[in-house]
Amino acid sequence: MSKSIAWIVVDCLRYDYRQPFDDIYGPSYDNWFSVAHCSDPNYASMYTGLPPSEHGVYCNFGSHYAMPTQRELYQEQLLAVGYRTMATNIARAPIFHRRGFEFVLFVSTGGQCLYTVSLMSIRHFVERPGPVFVFLRLMDVHRPLAVKGSYKDSVALTAEVVHGLTEMFSQNDVEWLVTADHGEGLKEHGIRTHERGLYDSLVHDVMYTSKPVTLTGMYQHSDIPDLSDTLRCSGNDSASLPFRDGKDVVYFQGIGTASKAERLLDGAIVYSDPIAFRGLRTLDGLKVIETVKDGQSEFEAYATTSDPSETCNIVESLDTATLLEDAPPTPEPPEVLEGGEWMYG
Repeated sequence: MSKSIAWIVVDCLRYDYRQPFDDIYGPSYDNWFSVAHCSDPNYASMYTGLPPSEHGVYCNFGSHYAMPTQRELYQEQLLAVGYRTMATNIARAPIFHRRGFEFVLFVSTGGQCLYTVSLMSIRHFVERPGPVFVFLRLMDVHRPLAVKGSYKDSVALTAEVVHGLTEMFSQNDVEWLVTADHGEGLKEHGIRTHERGLYDSLVHDVMYTSKPVTLTGMYQHSDIPDLSDTLRCSGNDSASLPFRDGKDVVYFQGIGTASKAERLLDGAIVYSDPIAFRGLRTLDGLKVIETVKDGQSEFEAYATTSDPSETCNIVESLDTATLLEDAPPTPEPPEVLEGGEWMYG
């Protein structure tokens, strides 16, 4: 019988700040990437196995309505074959999407009380008979940070929490994977959060697994359902699990903003200065980004192997139009409202 499986997603965990996790689990796989710069497109890809060009979610807010209802989500598939399903943020924000989960846990208190209550509830859930799927979203590396003023210390604290969770899962014969939904801007390229951009600081993700998996090429969050199935169907063999080859090129799409979003009283979100972008990253480390604002395109290109911070733009020496020929199209922002604002949600 297939095993239980848990996904732990650390919101905003950057690949280049992963050291506390490496100290616990060994080196992260280095070939895993987001599909976009922000949360909702990546969760949609995790749940559906599809890229944004197919599931239609390109940005945060309002994408609850864009989630394709005609496609069965991963948790719904497991629910249909007898799995019990549970989601919890075990942090400060409600879960992104509740579809397909029998149980959703949200603890409104903070600090140690939150983790103690959450861990007790998760342990009780997994110790009951039968296979389970548990989805955990941790927000302690997301602003506001768990350790005020220190992203690095917040990562270290979160690594300890994740370690406690994975130890509990392993003791209960639950296979698991740990990843991030996306990274975080720490003032590079003028970005302080993850409101826009496709730089590696935003789209290069960690990936740790309960059992070693052979991963060649590049993978994205749309590949997580297959990786999850490989882990939960692995039996008791501790040898490296074979997995299909990854891609030589991965593509990204997104819609963002140069300004802060404002939440209205009716729950809608208002942005100004909408920005749409798409891009690609090749196996040998070439990154190409197209940003579209007010109908005008700007191109950037970086050799990420020699320029990991993506500060030395080499676009002038490249035919970017040819490179992006096979990339999905740039998504269209929602309709612009009066005053140059647009609403999504």
